[in-house]
Amino acid sequence: MVGIVIVSHSKNLALGLKELASQMVKGTVNIEIAAGIDDPENPLGTDPMQIYHAIERVYSDDGVVIFMDLGSAILSAEMAIEFLSEAQQHHVKLSDAPLVEGVISAVIQASVGGTIEQVLREAKATLTAKSDAIKMTIFGDESEMIYPVFSDDTPQEILISISNLMGLHARPAAKLVEMACQFTSDITVRNVTSNSIPVNAKSISQVMALGVRCHHQVSIAARGVDATEALDALQTLSLTNFGESVQQNVVQNQPEKPITYRGELSHYYQGVSVSPGIAIAPLYQYQSNLMEVLEEYTENPHQEWEKLQSAIEEGLTTEKALEIAINAAELGMKNTIPLIAKKGRASYLGERSINHQDPGATSVYLLLLTLGQTLNVATTMTLTTPQ
Repeated sequence: MVGIVIVSHSKNLALGLKELASQMVKGTVNIEIAAGIDDPENPLGTDPMQIYHAIERVYSDDGVVIFMDLGSAILSAEMAIEFLSEAQQHHVKLSDAPLVEGVISAVIQASVGGTIEQVLREAKATLTAKSDAIKMTIFGDESEMIYPVFSDDTPQEILISISNLMGLHARPAAKLVEMACQFTSDITVRNVTSNSIPVNAKSISQVMALGVRCHHQVSIAARGVDATEALDALQTLSLTNFGESVQQNVVQNQPEKPITYRGELSHYYQGVSVSPGIAIAPLYQYQSNLMEVLEEYTENPHQEWEKLQSAIEEGLTTEKALEIAINAAELGMKNTIPLIAKKGRASYLGERSINHQDPGATSVYLLLLTLGQTLNVATTMTLTTPQ
């Protein structure tokens, strides 16, 4: 089974996404996270060694798909893959899909035995679900969408009414896809209410892109040796509301269009009603803000080196010397943050490399840190004066 690795700058974000994805497949898919860094004051970031170990924990010959949140996470993931053996590298792929929707689609496809190519394709196809919801077009045509093609024979078909309060959202849609994947017949789903085209019932991204809401009419068609059994199973599943209970006290006349509220700041704020009720709380508008970077430099690195040598001669332990080296490596790594990368893999970023740590300096720091964490006996260190 294909394994999934979630790479995020935020540990809380990755843990929440893992919890959501695991609920979709009842823990049947191996999911690991590599998120945040071991720095209490600045915990946001990505660590190539964390990613490497996460890949190892979920690795199999079926492959591993890595999902990332921000651009610098891509560099960390690529570095982690380079630590793998050449044979393993061929089975590990990076996904350019949106993080949340991509992970959800990937775990569902993996849970039904999908290959790594199918998992990657399903994850990427989730771009259409959100774009359709806001009336945007991502694909210029339907060349990237995979639909079952029936022959001239008329397929068997059933018509069901959706009673789920939130329609076919992620969880009930996942149940429908899981059930459809148990049969060999070609199965399609169509939103009759919105007059949509038929889509592949075995694709979570395509089913969710239908935008099926409560009380919508849905047509399910099947053709194949087990078409009758497939439609019977899907009919039974719909009668159970796809595993969800129907809330009785539903607020009537929920608005179909976005609610517009005019606040005191003379701005219009729009939102889509997703559940009944009223929420009263302060409204905050998100604005990105770069973290303040504290810069520490030394005007005389040779003097600092002499201090280190003097301390060692005075009886400094190997462990303490290693600690000093780790701190120096960390300082050097952080001092690369305001610099523009000129060489190596990060050089193609140009000025975008500003506010990001240099991968090479980060690797040196991580190697020393790992050595310090695993050292349990005294060792002899040979130190060379920097030129």
